[in-house]
Amino acid sequence: MSAAKPLPVTPRKWEVFPGRNIFFCSGRIITAPNVYGFCISMGLIIVTNAAFIYFDGIYLAMNVTPALPVAVSILLVFVISILCRTAFSDPGIIPRATNDEAKFWTQQIGTSAWTRTVEIKGTSLTLHYCYTCKIFRPPRANHCSSCNNCVEQFDHHCPWVGNCVGKRNYRYFYIFLISLTFLCFFIIGGSVTHLVLLSEEEGEFLKAIQVSPASVVIAGFCFFIVWSILGLAGYHTYLTFSSMTTNEAIRKRHNKKLYATGNVCRNAMNVLCGPMQPSYLNLREEATLEEIDNANERKAQSSMSNLQPVYRPSSMAQSLGSIRPEPVQSLGPETANNHQLTEITSNGQTQPLHLI
Repeated sequence: MSAAKPLPVTPRKWEVFPGRNIFFCSGRIITAPNVYGFCISMGLIIVTNAAFIYFDGIYLAMNVTPALPVAVSILLVFVISILCRTAFSDPGIIPRATNDEAKFWTQQIGTSAWTRTVEIKGTSLTLHYCYTCKIFRPPRANHCSSCNNCVEQFDHHCPWVGNCVGKRNYRYFYIFLISLTFLCFFIIGGSVTHLVLLSEEEGEFLKAIQVSPASVVIAGFCFFIVWSILGLAGYHTYLTFSSMTTNEAIRKRHNKKLYATGNVCRNAMNVLCGPMQPSYLNLREEATLEEIDNANERKAQSSMSNLQPVYRPSSMAQSLGSIRPEPVQSLGPETANNHQLTEITSNGQTQPLHLI
């Protein structure tokens, strides 16, 4: 009697995810499709600090204090961890509409303009329709062409981090810039101190350079790149205290009345210390039949012939209804500072807006 074959496992949501993101650890880690920038950033940070500890840190530990290389090592671990936290987290991806939701909006809007006017705290805002995600983007959201997702409170797509920077990981990105700036100045100061002490021992600064040319290379490299990092950190400090995103600053779409509190310290506290919004993506749950069919359709349309169809079970205990919470409850309050979105009708009346 032959053994029964095991049934194929129903795919998870991360396996049929419509964006271009890359997943690791069964959907627990999400990042952008191009990870080369992240690898370069990580490599430069590790190699530079390893060279500093080897060529300068050992000398400083023996002749000044062992606390210096220890402090650099602790700061290095912090920079690497905060970089990984930024690169491998959901930046605030907004789920795409289901087929029924997309069909509903197509029937409702027809050939009219694909925008909607809403009122928040007495201010009229225009919501733009995303043709890829089939949703009306909430205020401050934008579609990332690199990841092919709409991201809430979109700031920018950073190739050096290897991920979008949005509502859920902006604070980590900002802390990464600040800590990396301190690390660069720490290395520059340590290398220069090493050269100064060597010049006192050798009698001439040129002889000190001949004894430890690596210190000059390390200090020069960090001095060359620290100004771009410092400028970027200063710019994002201004954005943080203004409660503004890079996307809003470039497009001049920032609304101080809605997004700023009028106090720079309170703005920074809201951005850096505010409650962390949970992810809208339940990536480790079983995919619905609709998501599996959509994934198979995308693979059928792809020019890559080696893509295999996703297993579609004949029966599932899931419905083909909406797979995400009603955006009025999930997207609206978080996006509009806990104020309900309302729509301005043709007769001038306002009514609650239900974004599907």
